[in-house]
Amino acid sequence: MGIIQGGVYPNINNLLSMWVVPQEKAVLAPLVFNGIACGTFVAMVGSGVLAERFGWPSIFYSSGILGIAVGGLLLYAGKCCPSDHKGMSKEEQEFLRNSSGDNSIETMRKLPVPWKKIITSVPVLILTITHWCNSWGYWTINTLTPTYMNGVLRFDVQSDGFLSALPPLTSLLLSIFFTMVSMKIKNLIPPIYAKFMWNSLGMYGSACALIVLAYVQDTTIAVALITAGSGITIACNLGFQSNHIDLSPNFAGILYSFTNSVANFASIFGPLISTYLIKDISDVNEWRTVFLLAATILILGNTCFLFWGTTKTQPWNESEIEKTQVE
Repeated sequence: MGIIQGGVYPNINNLLSMWVVPQEKAVLAPLVFNGIACGTFVAMVGSGVLAERFGWPSIFYSSGILGIAVGGLLLYAGKCCPSDHKGMSKEEQEFLRNSSGDNSIETMRKLPVPWKKIITSVPVLILTITHWCNSWGYWTINTLTPTYMNGVLRFDVQSDGFLSALPPLTSLLLSIFFTMVSMKIKNLIPPIYAKFMWNSLGMYGSACALIVLAYVQDTTIAVALITAGSGITIACNLGFQSNHIDLSPNFAGILYSFTNSVANFASIFGPLISTYLIKDISDVNEWRTVFLLAATILILGNTCFLFWGTTKTQPWNESEIEKTQVE
């Protein structure tokens, strides 16, 4: 499933770069990614209802049917770029072409990917580091904190369906709120500072939650911190998560594939290294080390983004198109 779904995020970035005008990308791109929080919450709540009424296999059947239905709808009605959409007026196509520099899908497929320029680009490397650090912190919160609650605080959060659904519910509500706020302030704050602000809220906010969690012994406060630390990460959708389109609209999917591939190493090895550090799940000091390590990584990642991140489209984005058109 992971291999098959690996192309979803890059393709979302490709579609956004083709279909959304630059003035709206700062809001619409995060809004699309907010669908993940919505889907996670609905899946967690709906799975419990389905399992209780129809048995646990119904969870997989319903998810599979929904995936086939959505995929079929995209194949039938979806188009890669505006120039492929026969139902659009010429005025609409021209507007998108002039606004986004739309190219036909045939032209885009012929574009040579400037791999050397991508992997040596400072903004891309910083974006990759930020993505990696965020992934480490996110998966530390979402995979290890239930074990911490059970081992240290003697509370099984996974046995309570409501508490298990709190983090995705918080992400969903905050995603709506943050998107509404971003729409209100988009003309008041330059795009680069808006990205810095939202990314800092997501990564520094999660880091603060982990730091406090490392020293908390109260169950209620711990649940609140886990919920807040997991939920506030959604602010990164308005930060680095939508930065790939800024750097290179023509290679946004390639960029996301690259940074996400590197970040997945953190999601794999982060929890593994953390569990290696924890010899005894009831030892508070060992958990403190894990939480403070994750918080440090989150702070490091966002600080790099603040110092060297940018929203400027990179020169190699346009140069490759110009070269192809000349040929």
